[in-house]
Amino acid sequence: MDGILLEKVLPSKNKKDSFELCFASGETMRCTAAQVADFALFSGKELTAEEYEAVKAAAELARAKERAAALLAYRAMSAGELERKLIEKGETAENAREAVEWLSRLGALDDLEYAKSVVRHYSGKGWGAGRIKEEFYRRRIPRDFWEEALEELDGEDEQIARFIERRLASRGNDPKERKKTADALYRRGFSWERIKSVMAAYYDESYEDED
Repeated sequence: MDGILLEKVLPSKNKKDSFELCFASGETMRCTAAQVADFALFSGKELTAEEYEAVKAAAELARAKERAAALLAYRAMSAGELERKLIEKGETAENAREAVEWLSRLGALDDLEYAKSVVRHYSGKGWGAGRIKEEFYRRRIPRDFWEEALEELDGEDEQIARFIERRLASRGNDPKERKKTADALYRRGFSWERIKSVMAAYYDESYEDED
C-alpha cells in the first residue's frame, strides 16, 4: 500500500509556532512546531497509515487544548462545564476530557474555588442556598464541593430582613403582601423554615404560610 504523501509543511499565517500540513489528497491539518519535530515532518515525506493517524490524533488533541484554554480565558467555568462546551464545539469526548485534565494539572481549573465564586456572586444578588444549588447543578459543579462552597454564604437572615423591608415599604403590610413576599423569598432560594423564622422575628409574631 502506498504511503500518504505530505506535500508541504508551511508556517501557519494565523498561529504562532504552528504549521499547516498539506497532503496530496487535498487535506490540510494544523499542528504545533513541537509535533513537526516529534514526527520528523517535512515537505515530500510519505507517511504510513499508522504515522498519519498518530499525527492526526496529536493535532486534534492540540486543537482541543488550545480551544479549552481559549474558552477558559473568556470566562471561568467548572471542569464539567468546559468539557461539555468542548464536545458541543466538535471535539471528541476523549480529547475534551484530556484537555480538561491538562488544564486541571496546570492549576487553571479549580472546581471548589469556582463554586465559592458562584456563591459570592449570587449571594450578592440576594439569592439563597436553594437557588445557588440550582446554579451549581446547571454549571456542572460536582456535588462534593457544594457544602464547602456554601460556607461562603452567610447573613441569609439579614438578606431576608432587608428584602422584607424593601418589599413592604413599597407594597404595604397586609397578609396578602406578606404571603407574596414569602413566596418571592422562596423563589430566590431561601428555605421556608428560615423565611418563617425571620418573618416571625420581623413582625414579632408567628408567621404561617396560609393559602
